[in-house]
Parts: sequence; structure tokens; C-alpha cells
Amino acid sequence: MSAIPSIQAEGVTEAQLTGRTVLLTGAAGGLGRAQAIALGAAGAKLLLLDRKQAAWNELSTALASAGVEGSTLIEHDLRDLEVTKALAHRLGETAGITVLINNAAVILSQPLEAIECRGLEEMFQVNSIAPLLLAQGLAPAMKVRGYGKIVNLCSVTLHGSWPDFAAYSATKGALLALTRALARELGPFGVRVNALSPGAILSDAEARVFGDDWPRYDAWVLERQCLKSRGRPEDIANAIVYLASAQSDYITGQNIEVDGGW
Repeated sequence: MSAIPSIQAEGVTEAQLTGRTVLLTGAAGGLGRAQAIALGAAGAKLLLLDRKQAAWNELSTALASAGVEGSTLIEHDLRDLEVTKALAHRLGETAGITVLINNAAVILSQPLEAIECRGLEEMFQVNSIAPLLLAQGLAPAMKVRGYGKIVNLCSVTLHGSWPDFAAYSATKGALLALTRALARELGPFGVRVNALSPGAILSDAEARVFGDDWPRYDAWVLERQCLKSRGRPEDIANAIVYLASAQSDYITGQNIEVDGGW
């Protein structure tokens, strides 16, 4: 009997995304910054959207250090839904976007009795409605082209393991439902739509949400994960590059969990 040939996993190469234009939201945050670097290193032309003007210098420096050049920075607040809709349609008509990555998110950790309408509204605007409006604006050109990728960042909190995340989980549940609906609607036109659910990733957002309680949270995460090491933004970025590339062309309507095992 002949030996089974070994399969060598290939790393990120510039050829993977050469010729593809990517719109990445929430690009200046920890997860977004890692994604921007990985996507740029894989050859993508980058349109990077965020409302955090103060973080642009850090993002630009990180991209330059990684040898990523020519990115376009778009300062925009996704909470302004009418402007978001207009921006999406304008980019859809002019930018030649091949890949949309809905990474931006508002995260509030609150017990049920503390949830207020303004915070709930803000989370739904950014986490659920803006991704729909961006897809609405960019999908027509993708359909004409016969090819496109939409990746929505959902969350491991959909498992219900996290206390005080009912409102946030609701917004991400809506985004997962949107992912599956769009995969069905856009699939006949060659547009693939998937979700990626990060686990407990070491990030700026995590530090902000848990604050002084972070050591207890860190121990809680490691106790429950199958893998006894914390995920990092680069783990998410590598999966994003895969979903944005031709290597995942036969995958749509899925939620890929990158969480160390929950």
C-alpha cells in the first residue's frame, strides 16, 4: 500500500488577494488593525473605514512597518445610517470592491436590568444595520461582476456562555441571520457571504470592557476553552484572509468559529 502523501499548509502569500479591493470597517481597532495588515500583506487594495480619527496614525504606522502601502482611509461613523447608506452606494458604483468585511462593532457589557435604549440602539446601528446597508450598496456591482465576498464578524457570545451580554448577543444574532439570508439571496450571482465568530481574543476592546476585572476574566476564559492559550488578533486576521481569498470559494452561508474551542 502506498504511503499517504503529506499536505503542506501554505502561509499567506501576496498572490492570495492580488487584484482584490477590500472594504474593512472598524479598521483602526485591535482586530481591525491585524486584519488590515494581513489583507495588505496578501496583496489586497485596502479601503479602511473607522470613526476613530485619533487611531489613524497608529494604524498608518503599523501598515507602513508591515510594508503595506497605498491604503485609503475613510473616516465615517456607521451610526449615521442615512450617510452610511449613501456612502455604500457611492463606493459600490465607483470603488470596484470585491470583498466587504463588516468588522466594526460596539460592545457593551450590561446586565438585563441595566440595558438602556440609547446603548441598545447604538449597538444595533453599528453591529447589525450598517452591515446590511453596506451589503445593499456593494452587492449590485458584485452581482454584475459575478463574484464577491462578504464576511460578517459575529461572536462566540452567541453560545450564551457570557453573562451580561444579552443585548450585544442579540445584535450579533441578527448579523448571523443576515449572513445566512444574504448567502441564499446572493449565491446565484456568485457572491459568497459568511460569518466569522471570534472567541475571547486579547484586544483593546476586551481590556476596555473588563477593566480591573480582567485577570479574573482571563482565568475564566482559559478554564473553559479547549486550548489553554489566549487567541490573538492575528488568529482572526488569518481566517479573514482565507475567507476573502479564492481558497474559500465553495464556502457560503457559514459561521466559522475561531475561538480555541468552546
